[in-house]
Amino acid sequence: MLNEPRQLLFVVLFFVGFFAFTIAETYWLHRKKAVTAARALGFSFASNVFAITVGLFLSSATFVAILAVSRGNSVEVTPDAVAVAMAFVVSFVVPVGVLIVAKWLLLKFLKIASVERPFIYSLLASIGFFLSVFLLPFLVEYWTVR
Repeated sequence: MLNEPRQLLFVVLFFVGFFAFTIAETYWLHRKKAVTAARALGFSFASNVFAITVGLFLSSATFVAILAVSRGNSVEVTPDAVAVAMAFVVSFVVPVGVLIVAKWLLLKFLKIASVERPFIYSLLASIGFFLSVFLLPFLVEYWTVR
């Protein structure tokens, strides 16, 4: 599957971003918010894995559904540009929303009360996670193509 070095680099950078953010979030929760290390790691790892698996699956399903609905009864091969742009935007928002909800619910479930504003924390952590996981691999891919 990964027969090109650039593909392997993309996957490695994805996992570097994933584990770097998970470790940084665990460290921050443990040191700054007085959460036990095991609970902080469980929270961070579980929510991030859930977002990658379920969130990205829902993202692809949403993308396909929007494109299928936008075509209507038409049999044209390519839908219009507005439908494609809307599908891209919605498919980028879905995994972030899934991670926000997962982190917020896990904060409540694991009884991590030291986070003062759990929704704001979930929002910022979710945006930071997806930036760390996708930004570096896409930038490296963009620069190697040029």
